[in-house]
Amino acid sequence: MTESRKCGKCGVAIAVDARWGACAKCLLEPGMEAPFKTSFDEEDRRVADYELGRQIGRGGMGVVYEATQVSLRRTVALKMIVDSQASSPTALRRFAIEAEAAAKLDHPNIVPIYEIGEHRNQPFLSMKLVHGESLRQKLRGQAQLAAKGQESKSSSRECIRAAAELMAKVARAVHHAHQNGVLHRDLKPGNILIDREGEPHLTDFGLAKFLNPAEGDHTPLTLTNSSAILGTPSYMSPEQVLNQPLSAASDVYGLGAILFELLTGEPPFKANTILETVRLVCEQEPKSPRSENRTLDSDLETVCLKCLEKRPDARYSSALAVAEDLERWLRQEPIHARRAGVASRLQRWVRRNPVGAGLIVSLCACLSVTLVLLRMKAMQEEQDRYTMIWAGEKLVKQIEGLWDNKDQTCITIVSSELAALANFSQRGPPSRPFVELKFAMTIDEAPVAQAIECAPFLRHLEMEMAKSLKQQVFIDLWLYKTRSWADPGVGRGEVDVQKLSPLTYLRLREAGTSVSPVVRQRQDREAVIFARGNLGISTLSQVRGHKVAFAHTNSIVSSFAKVNLARAGICRNDLAAHEDFESSLFRNQPEPRNYYQNEGPSDADDYAHREAINQVLTGPFEIGVAPRQRFERQKVQGKKLIELHRFQVPTDLLVARPGLDAKIVLAFQQSLASLDRERNKSHKKLMISLGRTLLGFEAVNDRSLDDVRNAMTNELKQFECCGSSSPPVTSSAPQRTP
Repeated sequence: MTESRKCGKCGVAIAVDARWGACAKCLLEPGMEAPFKTSFDEEDRRVADYELGRQIGRGGMGVVYEATQVSLRRTVALKMIVDSQASSPTALRRFAIEAEAAAKLDHPNIVPIYEIGEHRNQPFLSMKLVHGESLRQKLRGQAQLAAKGQESKSSSRECIRAAAELMAKVARAVHHAHQNGVLHRDLKPGNILIDREGEPHLTDFGLAKFLNPAEGDHTPLTLTNSSAILGTPSYMSPEQVLNQPLSAASDVYGLGAILFELLTGEPPFKANTILETVRLVCEQEPKSPRSENRTLDSDLETVCLKCLEKRPDARYSSALAVAEDLERWLRQEPIHARRAGVASRLQRWVRRNPVGAGLIVSLCACLSVTLVLLRMKAMQEEQDRYTMIWAGEKLVKQIEGLWDNKDQTCITIVSSELAALANFSQRGPPSRPFVELKFAMTIDEAPVAQAIECAPFLRHLEMEMAKSLKQQVFIDLWLYKTRSWADPGVGRGEVDVQKLSPLTYLRLREAGTSVSPVVRQRQDREAVIFARGNLGISTLSQVRGHKVAFAHTNSIVSSFAKVNLARAGICRNDLAAHEDFESSLFRNQPEPRNYYQNEGPSDADDYAHREAINQVLTGPFEIGVAPRQRFERQKVQGKKLIELHRFQVPTDLLVARPGLDAKIVLAFQQSLASLDRERNKSHKKLMISLGRTLLGFEAVNDRSLDDVRNAMTNELKQFECCGSSSPPVTSSAPQRTP
């Protein structure tokens, strides 16, 4: 190398054969700036038959000048390889392929090649000079504003129509290339030139691939690393970025990407890095163009998205088909493309996301099973509700029949009907062996409410006894009329267990019936002997000579009131009069149905006690007896009553019939004895349903009732049979002997 020449720009020594009379630094420094200004002398600005003018374009491999062909006196575009790439075999081969590919094509919308040659070992090619700007520059102007809806709707529609017309022409140009065996592979807005008349011209076939290469020919793929990405990722098809075999469908995808950007102002996929953009191209579906541009027609959107399908066979079969559908849309005719259905879109998504799809399928399966189970549960609840209504209606009819028929003493609610009445889940059919018990109660008020309140209690007994006996237990509920105390079913062996007052139990034992107590209710049960407030009395001893209202003869409250009067030295002959209101109320008529069919909450006090209080308040009687809760309720309501004496009332018993299996009795007793409202929170609600003051049950036997037996034998008889010389008792109540 001799240093006889200097760089025309910076004056540094250069080789004699240096291109353009400039050093490499000065050639690279302008970069993409335009125009490229140098101080070349006249000889250096001459390339073969062409005189160079201003630089009109530059890329990574080539530079384009506006030049004048001296011999023909015409202006052309002269493309040359940049000096840094002149020695690259790949660059030289691509340059040759571009010239060869463009030379094979003759279409009004493809930039034609005039000549290919070499000057001082520097290859060049001349082509038609298109006066105008690239589509990329257009997108920065009016078309981009229209695509983003920043102009009026009418102007936006005109821009959309112009975009469709332009892309139809470009698509026909691409189809012409395909027919001549040339695949462009680098379709993008920068490679489409728009002349002054608005006509598009496809250029830059530097990455072209011959679809049917001649034997021994090579495409640029064979000249590069197999993992290299050739093209611009935002406009490349998925198969192109994955380096898979290509077809005309790849250029169809590029047409769709350009159309997408014309309609929305942005390419379908664009990220901060090339790798992220490639990932989006391969894995993500393009968003709907109409979501970015509301003025866009749905058919044009369908054409665009059809081109952008991930699978090549799902796109248009050719670029010509794209052009024809665009032209149909322009003529307002139906297009041939069809929008992908939900099933198709779902299938694509599953193929792209197999793991996520598997998880979603699993979740959907679980959700389906859950919904089925919830539906089954809802149906079961609905069935239980109708069953409960049916059981309630049946019970009401039974109660009506009970009071209409004087000879009928009770009704029966079997275990399954009781569960339905309380809206409990039904159990399956019994498996033998099983235990079936009949549990009896006396109806004092609100029989339906009593049955519902008793249902949890009996269900608890069934479960606890089943654990002890190791077999299923079913307990049926028998409800007796209030006046059936004279001959309870447990004494006749009609039921297995019945709730009785201590007084009724003792009378059964006195009559020789071998019933046995199982448990006794543990509760604070008190009663009150009271007087009207205007009498001026305050002690029990002052009751002598007054009229006393008792509830009824066989009431445990009335009986123990008489016991306490006897303990105070008062017998019946010391009273001016006394009355049994239960007896007088029902002496000559049946029990009132409306009273026993009351569906309100159950009350421990019956009508007779309320009537006794009313008799004292209204005047016929001066002294009365009532449970403490009933008495205090009247006082709260402002009634003028004076408490004279408060006493404990023996609580009710659960009594077993004669001959009941001892194992069953023991299991029954243990199950009840385990119930404790104070020590076990799980039993609290259950115990409250049986009575506000009920705390639990305690196991008893016949000797446990000796205190009650002695009171009935001694003090009660003393009250009834004292030999006082007082005036005879006036009482309208008939005496009963059970």
